[in-house]
Amino acid sequence: MSEMERQYKNDRKKEMMMMIKENGLVEGDLVGVDSNAFSIMGYTLRQLKRGGWSRTDANRVIDIAKLSDYNHLLATCDSVLRGEE
Repeated sequence: MSEMERQYKNDRKKEMMMMIKENGLVEGDLVGVDSNAFSIMGYTLRQLKRGGWSRTDANRVIDIAKLSDYNHLLATCDSVLRGEE
């Protein structure tokens, strides 16, 4: 991984952390959600909207999730969910 790629990845992590700090985690858990990437993104987007996230921030999470592979998508979506209580 080049230095530029590493910096870009770190910038996205910081952006996610800032959005989570601003908006908080939302109720939700990926366990039981269809493993199709579109299902995961749709579920995460719905939970973010229900949790009071702005449309802009919620869409940005999905955009960040789509930047890499399936494992990145899972990790990004899971990072904004606090699990069912």
